[in-house]
Amino acid sequence: MVLRSPLSGVVLTRDAQPGAVVAAGTQLVSVTDPSSLWLQVNAPEKLASLFRVGGILHFSVPAYPADRFDARVSAVGAALDPNSRTLLVRATILNGNQKLKPEMLASVTVEGEGGSTVPVIPDGAIQLFDGRPALFIAKPNSAGGATFVRRFVEIGSRTGSTVAVTRGLSAGELIVTAGAFSVKAELQKGSMPAMEM
Repeated sequence: MVLRSPLSGVVLTRDAQPGAVVAAGTQLVSVTDPSSLWLQVNAPEKLASLFRVGGILHFSVPAYPADRFDARVSAVGAALDPNSRTLLVRATILNGNQKLKPEMLASVTVEGEGGSTVPVIPDGAIQLFDGRPALFIAKPNSAGGATFVRRFVEIGSRTGSTVAVTRGLSAGELIVTAGAFSVKAELQKGSMPAMEM
């Protein structure tokens, strides 16, 4: 039996195996046209107002770190995801040279009125408390030491070993980067009673 795809492209996956019994409607193969791809973005709530259908997104991928690509926004979600508090945005990429591949990860830049900048910190500085991301603010004292303050934050996109903090951290604040896990462990053991919360 010969099955013909309704579109030209390449086979991404083949789910059916020779001799397998399949029910009607079962997916047998996945076919895509690599000349046009979708870029899906889970945008932090704070940046949701920057996305408009027809807008241009700029992005890069780890495979080609020196290159910058563009995509046009084709759909913006009607509501935020209640768990991640992010907005789903879909953009179309014209991939004529087929340099980009399906399922690549991308770092996306969006431009809007007034601009928006957020601090980017090493991801090791973020620690989870009951599933909520937090970091430790270091407040130096006159004796040459410091007091650590746990602060819950909201985080955005991750790029390599860094993460964007979309709420809860201001520019210029000192944070614990190396050793944040040790500070968390000491706090949980109760050996840091002077720590502020």
